[in-house]
Order: sequence, then C-alpha cells, then structure tokens
Amino acid sequence: MMKLVNCIAALILLALSWVFPALQPLPDPLTGPDGRRIATAAAWEGRRGEIAALLEEYVYGPRPDYTLEISQVRSDYIANFYPFHGPASLHRRCVT
Repeated sequence: MMKLVNCIAALILLALSWVFPALQPLPDPLTGPDGRRIATAAAWEGRRGEIAALLEEYVYGPRPDYTLEISQVRSDYIANFYPFHGPASLHRRCVT
C-alpha cells in the first residue's frame, strides 16, 4: 500500500512540475543588464531607474494618466465611543 501512495505522490509531483516550472532566483540588483558590476553611486542611480521601470512593466503596471483635483474637504465629528474598553473618536472626512 505504501508503494502505491509513493507512486501516486511521485506522479502528482511530476504533473505539477509541468504546470509550475521551477522558480528562478532573483537577479543581483548590483549587476547591470550587460553584466557589469555597479560600483558607484551615480551608476546605482541609473540602475535604480532601470529596476523601477522593470517593476512598473512586469509587476505594478503603468500609472494612470490623470491627476486628482480636490475642490473641497469636509470634516465631521461624529461621536466619542469606547471600543475595547478604551476611548476613541469617530471622524468622517469627505473629499470632493
């Protein structure tokens, strides 16, 4: 019975290895895309911008092209209450 369980587990792992490829380690951030080592602060500033551009492209996505214009901020005091046996105040802020 144990051999059957081991065989089934091996088949499941084999099937999963086709679905989920092995994770590659993250590249060294102090090595440029051409393989040169980053050794100065000025070179790091350039590399930092490259890394930010890669993160924006592959992880976060592009930033929206709009700006938020705030015309009015209203703050209302609502109540004092005691959650979890401690004092607290509830305020509401409306931004339009």
